[in-house]
Amino acid sequence: MSVSAALLHPKSFLISLRQTKAEYVFLAIVAVFCICGGIVASHRGLHWPFLEIASSYWVASAIVISVFVPVATYVLAKGRLSAALIRSFALNLLTYLSLIPFLIAFSQIKTGIYLFPGWNFDPQQAAIDKMIHFGRDAWEMYQPVLSVMSFADASYAYHGLWAASLNLGPAIAMAIDRDRARVKAGIACYLFIWIGLGIGLAALFHSFGPAFYGSILGDDGQFATLAQEQARGDFSSTMFSHSVQWLTQEWDNGLRLTGAGISAFPSIHVAMATLSAIYLASVSRWLLVPGLVYLAVIQVFSVLSGLHYAIDGYVSIIAVALTWLYFRRYLFLKGTAEP
Repeated sequence: MSVSAALLHPKSFLISLRQTKAEYVFLAIVAVFCICGGIVASHRGLHWPFLEIASSYWVASAIVISVFVPVATYVLAKGRLSAALIRSFALNLLTYLSLIPFLIAFSQIKTGIYLFPGWNFDPQQAAIDKMIHFGRDAWEMYQPVLSVMSFADASYAYHGLWAASLNLGPAIAMAIDRDRARVKAGIACYLFIWIGLGIGLAALFHSFGPAFYGSILGDDGQFATLAQEQARGDFSSTMFSHSVQWLTQEWDNGLRLTGAGISAFPSIHVAMATLSAIYLASVSRWLLVPGLVYLAVIQVFSVLSGLHYAIDGYVSIIAVALTWLYFRRYLFLKGTAEP
């Protein structure tokens, strides 16, 4: 279907999209996105050191998935291989491996958000946070959590588990989930989070976040109490602190490294955690509670770390939930299973 036909007959376009393998659509969007990332990288002179890629978790996760997907496919097929099954396996593996250039392209495009100096909404978002939390900063209401969970403990979920769900989640879902409608909805939400929220909404309402209020925005007093609270605990020895220091350093150096973009609103960490929680709950109601606990940890420590305002996470939760409902109800109908 041509672009003009899709615009003139959106209902027919949606019907045809339902009948298309989500993986093909995903790969097409990834290809376009990577081209855009390459253009931004070339324009800004960005680079991604080879050793940084070679030593990243992508290599390890790619190796794991390259083994897991064929084994899972073979087991689920009860040892009966067919040409269709092999094609499905190859497409699933290609889709997963395409996440590597996709997320690199995202990091490249993200640096283009700073095209308009001074275009940020930190004061407004900080004010909204106070308003919806009864005149207090959100971190003050979240602070009691530190009595039961330290920054070091939370870092396992915020950085380790989150990265694993980001990388391995899509591949596992594509390999073993026989509800293809749910897989398609998951892939669509995945793209929406990174492109729609991480680039689109972030560019419209850009903010740096409380952790950078002093170093970048020049107001050391706004969140000074938060910094003092962090200093009392183990914050300085965790990935939270290292991330803030690295991002600040790269900002001072002119954002020449891929991955150095700073954008608080909306929270992609919370958005991806929301998608994980919703997907798990749709698989089994018994997975709802661990999914919600995981989401709560990500939301709370995104604020306590100073990387986000609370509203960054709230907007992400609402946006992902509504997008999932839309895709499941109107685009990818429930109950479509693969034999």
